[in-house]
Parts: sequence; C-alpha cells; structure tokens
Amino acid sequence: MKRPALILSIILSILSGYLFSQNAPVTTATSVINPQIGSVITVPVKIFNFSDISSISLRLDYDPTVLSLIGCVPNPALIDFFVDGSTTPGRIMSSWYSLSGLSLGDQTPIFVLSFKYNGGTTGLNWFTNDGNCEYTRFDGGLYTVLNDLPKSEFYLNGMVSGKTAPVTIAPMINFANLGNLEIPILVNRFNDIGAISLTLEYDPATMIYQDIFTGNTSLNLSGNWLVGSQDAPNGKKYLRISWLKNETPPPQPVNLQDNSTLITLLFNYQDTLKSSELTWIDDGSSCEYSDGNYNILLDIPPHEFLINGSVSGILTGPVVVAPSFGAPPNTDITIPVIVSGFYNISAFTLRMDYTPGVLTFLGAQIPNLLPSWSLTASTPVDGQLILAGNNSGTSLSDSTVLLNLTFHFQEGTSFLNWYDADNTSCTFTNATSGSNLFDKPQPAHYINGNIITYHCP
Repeated sequence: MKRPALILSIILSILSGYLFSQNAPVTTATSVINPQIGSVITVPVKIFNFSDISSISLRLDYDPTVLSLIGCVPNPALIDFFVDGSTTPGRIMSSWYSLSGLSLGDQTPIFVLSFKYNGGTTGLNWFTNDGNCEYTRFDGGLYTVLNDLPKSEFYLNGMVSGKTAPVTIAPMINFANLGNLEIPILVNRFNDIGAISLTLEYDPATMIYQDIFTGNTSLNLSGNWLVGSQDAPNGKKYLRISWLKNETPPPQPVNLQDNSTLITLLFNYQDTLKSSELTWIDDGSSCEYSDGNYNILLDIPPHEFLINGSVSGILTGPVVVAPSFGAPPNTDITIPVIVSGFYNISAFTLRMDYTPGVLTFLGAQIPNLLPSWSLTASTPVDGQLILAGNNSGTSLSDSTVLLNLTFHFQEGTSFLNWYDADNTSCTFTNATSGSNLFDKPQPAHYINGNIITYHCP
C-alpha cells in the first residue's frame, strides 16, 4: 500500500531540480461548521493555481477523537493517487506523481475526504515541515520543487466544529459628520459565550477614541468590559476590547440574536476629507472568543468571522460585482459587470484576473453609459484584463450593468477576481473633485465571481 509513496520519495530525491521558478498551488482544507453528531461529513481539499503539476505530497492532521475517517475519493484526473489514513490515527498522507504536467481549474477538489463526526472541534491542519507538503513540475527530465513560501499562504487550514466563534462585523459608514461618531459592532451566531478578546485598528489622524463605550445590556449584566486604545504600527491605533463573564452568582450562557450590537464605541471624527479603515487584527489571541466553559472557539478562516469596515466623510467608490454562473463548454459567453453606488463618475480603471486556457478574452462593451464614454481593454499577460473608461461625469442606478465582457469559454473553472493589492489597479474618479474615491475595505467594494462548466440536460 505504501509503494507509490516510496517511489515518489525516490524520484524526488534523485531527480531534484530545485529551481523556484513557479509557485505551488494554494491548497485549502474546507471547513465544516455545526455538523450533527454521528453524521457523515465530506471535506473537499481544493486547489487554486494548479498549473502543469507533476507530483503532490501532502500531510493533513486532525483529532481522531472528533473525526473517524471513512474514506477518500481522489479527483479522477489524478490517476493512481495514493492515500494512507490508517497507519497513524489522525494523520492523512497523500501523494501522486506523473511524467507529464497536469492542470486543473481553480477551486477544483483534488480529493474529497469523508468522516464520521463524533462531536467536538478539530483543526484540519497541514503539516508543512520537512517536505511533508510539496508540489513539483516535471521539467526536462527533472522534478522541479515549486515555491511555497511562506507556507501559511499556500496551505490553508480548515476545521470541523459543532461550535465556532461568532461573526463580528465593523460597519461601513459614509458621509460621516464632524464631531462625535458612534461605531456599532455587530455580531452573528453569538451563543454561550464566556469571554471576548477583540482588537480593532483605526487611524487616529481621522478619528479619536473618546474612552466611552456602551456594551450590550445582556453582557453588562453578566460580566465586565475592559476597553482601551494603544499605539500600533504605521501611526495607527489599536482599540482593545475584552469582556469576561461573572462567576458569581452561577453564570448563565450568554446568547444574542443575529445582528445584535455587541458594543458601541464613541469616536470623534476629525476631518471629512479623510477616511479610516476599521480593521480587525487577528494574531491568534488578539481576536478570540471562548465559550461558557472557556474553551477557545475556532475562527478559521478569519475573514469569514471578522468583517472589516470603514469610516468616511466623503462619497465612497461604487461596489463592483463579477457574477458567478455556469456555461456550456466551448461557447462564447458575455459576463456582465454590475455596479451600485455609481455617482458622478468621470473615470475608472479595473483589473480582472481570470484563468487562461479556460477563458479567452474577446472584447468589452459599455452598454448603458452615454455614447461619449471611451473604453479601452487590454490583456498585457494571459489571465489579466485591464479596463479603463472616462467621460465628463455619469451616475447610474444601483445594480446597473457597467460593462459586458465577452470571452470564449473552453471548459473547467475560472475565477473572476478583481485585483487591487497595489491600490491603483481598481479606481473610480469623482467628476467634481477629480480625485479617486475611497474604496476600503477592498473586498466590500470589489466582489469576485467565477464561471464553471454547465452541461445542459
């Protein structure tokens, strides 16, 4: 049963071309939240940027008292995929190799694990030490090990839990007035909580915390708050928020309805021409919830549990949405780009990344704007679309189609991702001020999509 893994080890040790010319795929263990005890659950292991791959080596660890492994179904494209989940309880070793490169669409599972859920919480953690997690490309007779540093960005852990942390939401506030400004922090899935630790980053050049807060009444009656600010890197401030339930009289579980206000923070807003992001800082313990028995609740991946916000005294940029849908293979398709909050805009630039080979760009049109609008579209590299438009100033109703993008769709799966990590690739310009509009947090302004193969019945 171990022969494929042994062969892979020998090949990689003899035919080693360690040239980090290509990044490894991003590998994600899917989280499962609130399964029923005794039920069978499935955990797809998905990949992103899986291009020209010739070998796989992965180790996934979990708590065998929480999960009992039932089986594994590999992707059919991975012929002779090897899995060992029985030698060491709580450890799954998997490997595969080929003498040619294989590419798979983004978010495709490379294998799907099935478990019996016994109750409790466990991480699904990639063990990345000593080459336990590694991808290679077959190149000129050699297996080239692909770059996967830092490991935490290429191997994304998951979890299985019947009890997870609440979702904590910082607001997006536009047209804020000078002076005192209340910032409400909302929560969802807030059940049986015994302790809270949160860290919120803000810009003190834009807003100053007034050392005044209003806690949720239920938490005020059953515990104690501690809230204060401290210096943070890059001239920012951290607001530390903590709460601990009382031990006497005997504590009762604290539960809140969804969209309840956890705490309201009082700031003084200093300058309507400035904006501040409201960013949750999570280093493991800086944003953390515990249940009534002080067991730390899992919050992986953090972006699904901690929702960032912003404060701005000016009009913010539009919300731009790329759709998610299915299409028959080998067809020409039109992808609508939908906008809301598109007010008095004189120019925009947008960058959309997609999967080359799955999609081939054919053209772009502006269907709803004035004829005087000009549009340019270019693909400087495969899989990258740059769009730019300008006019004297236009406003559109919410949920209007700004652009129609035409592609030839081969088959498979392609992401439709807006790229703005450099803060310049996606911008909207206000016609009156001539300045770019505030668009933070970026995931709230630029909504990604995807396209998958749909076979008509």
